[in-house]
Amino acid sequence: MTRRRYARMFSGVLFWICLFTTAGSTTDAQAATFNYAEALQKSLYFYDAQRSGHLPERGKAPGQNRVEWRGDAFLGDGGTLLRTDGSVMTDESNSPVEVDLSGGFFDAGDHVKFGLPFAAAVTMLAWGGLEFEDGYVAAQQWEYLLSILTWAAQYIIAAHPMPNVYVVQVGDGNIDHSFWGAAEIVNTDRPLLVCDPDRPGTEPAAEAAAALAAIAMVFERAGGEAAAYARDADLLGHARQLFAFADTYRGSYSDSHPSVSSFYKSWNGYTDELAWAAAWLYRATGEQTYLDKAETNMNALGLYHTSSTHSWDDKSYGTMILLAQLTDKQSYHDGVQRFLDTWAGGSGAVQMSPGGLAFVSQWGSLRYASSAAFCALVYSATSDISSSLASKYTTFATRQIDYILGDNPRQSSYMVGFGNNPPRNPHHRTAHGSWTGGSPDALPKISRHILYGALVGGPKSTDDSDWEDDRGDYIGNEVALDYNAGLTGALARLVSTNGGQPLADFPAQETRDAEFGVEAKVNVEGTDFIELAVRIENRTAWLARQTPNLLFRFFVDLSDEIATGLDPSTVTVEAGGYNQGGIISPQLKTWDASKGIYAAEISLAGQTMAPANHETYRREVQFRIHLPEGQTLRTVNDWSLIGLSQTFSETDRIPVYEGASLAAGLEPDHNTTCAAVIDLDTPSVLTFPCP
Repeated sequence: MTRRRYARMFSGVLFWICLFTTAGSTTDAQAATFNYAEALQKSLYFYDAQRSGHLPERGKAPGQNRVEWRGDAFLGDGGTLLRTDGSVMTDESNSPVEVDLSGGFFDAGDHVKFGLPFAAAVTMLAWGGLEFEDGYVAAQQWEYLLSILTWAAQYIIAAHPMPNVYVVQVGDGNIDHSFWGAAEIVNTDRPLLVCDPDRPGTEPAAEAAAALAAIAMVFERAGGEAAAYARDADLLGHARQLFAFADTYRGSYSDSHPSVSSFYKSWNGYTDELAWAAAWLYRATGEQTYLDKAETNMNALGLYHTSSTHSWDDKSYGTMILLAQLTDKQSYHDGVQRFLDTWAGGSGAVQMSPGGLAFVSQWGSLRYASSAAFCALVYSATSDISSSLASKYTTFATRQIDYILGDNPRQSSYMVGFGNNPPRNPHHRTAHGSWTGGSPDALPKISRHILYGALVGGPKSTDDSDWEDDRGDYIGNEVALDYNAGLTGALARLVSTNGGQPLADFPAQETRDAEFGVEAKVNVEGTDFIELAVRIENRTAWLARQTPNLLFRFFVDLSDEIATGLDPSTVTVEAGGYNQGGIISPQLKTWDASKGIYAAEISLAGQTMAPANHETYRREVQFRIHLPEGQTLRTVNDWSLIGLSQTFSETDRIPVYEGASLAAGLEPDHNTTCAAVIDLDTPSVLTFPCP
């Protein structure tokens, strides 16, 4: 489903209602209503779930892959960069410019790497680390933040192979959004969108400069390996070059690459990104030339923005806060306070719902509220303002975060995996774990994975009577890198002022359902034969994977037949009327001769099955077990026939093997593994008992 998240699309479209009320605003900023440390822990986990590339070793420590259902993906992203005319781009030594862009983060529930919102989210994460380090430390999440920022910095540097070249996108949004499946099995073209002097990209290049400057400061503060990495990788050197490229070759990236306009068009222009990046470079370097550029661009924007908040598209609000802190000029303080007063109930165009939500747009309403809350907390905590003003902004910010976490008319959380009645079905392909693909409505109804910490879009009107836990509703249930960015920093601040404890041994291991489904039926049965139809389904989700080497066994009990003179070697297995690539062994395989148990063995070798769509996830094989003429087949005791009829039904008595390993189902007698099967109508899991 194509998403269009327009940061300023509500300007001139929505009718603003200036309704300021204290209804529902019962939270005391000094009394923690929620476990903010747990919420922060989970909000950071969401970024781990969004990683692309060759993932770290599995584990729960910082820097490890703690998402058990995520694995390596898009290792081939990147390649040779091309000029505008299609020729190969070369460096100073006349060698082709090659980039490895396998890393980075997926934008949302899709798998595109959109450079502008990605870098904007990273800058805000780093900003929160700089301002609220004590909250991260208290919640034992500081090292996790450093790991996420390192992953981000490595990707930005990889996308910046030359001073005036920056890769602003990997993947095609329209192609990507046409596929509903896990990241690990995507097999589509992944084009690169490149900005250079002929194709300017001021917004993403400037935002990347801001991100690297902010990360460099976080790493210097962290010291040790983080600081060494910042210097060795020359984060500030890349930030300087990216800013110079953005400033020298000015032009909107969505003009250079019109295809991005359906997704992340630069509605607000690039002046705000230039001001924002220059302010960050001044903060990182102390060089006056950057402050001059920041103020020049900020003054060109004006200081009267009040109708929105800091977002991936509009950096004017955050820039005002930075400049107020860096220069202490009253004009910047006045601008920030006009902005925050609009949100906190003073005057302006932000609607305050009866339940306490500050609402400006239906598309990611909670993203805007949490970003405004973060800005309010940064300004009130780090600026020399009156205690009454600081209290006003802190109370507003806390109210917004508490609304998200569950203090709302629904009394339900909007953070996946946190609090009371949280969302269970975010608009996220990999977390869904579907095997039939096609759309968010595909099976299963309940997502198989918990995307802990993800903030969903939220209500589409004031309060939440119109919100449903519907995966197909990509307005109310979208999740994205930028959605969590302001929320994460705000939570760190609330940990520092209100306390809380992270969960021990997080995340808990998921309860797994069957990764291979088996359906079977009896086609026809005669005196000396039985014909069966078996469907094998690849439902893998831990990890989702292609399976070119499956095999299944259909077990029969020939003890009665052998007692009347049957030689098992004379029993044949023949193809039935329909076969999707099964290789049928012509004779039964001996399983337990002492008990008369034998198996028809069908290999699906070479059939590359994947939990992607109706063409790839299932194979059906029909086959006939035939006794010699004059022999009578008795099926009453046959292990794999128990429960079958002439209508397809799920069974756990036809085991499936991946390579040489039992992958699903029960083997007769000496089986020790019981298979679980999804109940497709409810979120519960049914488990067949062991025999």
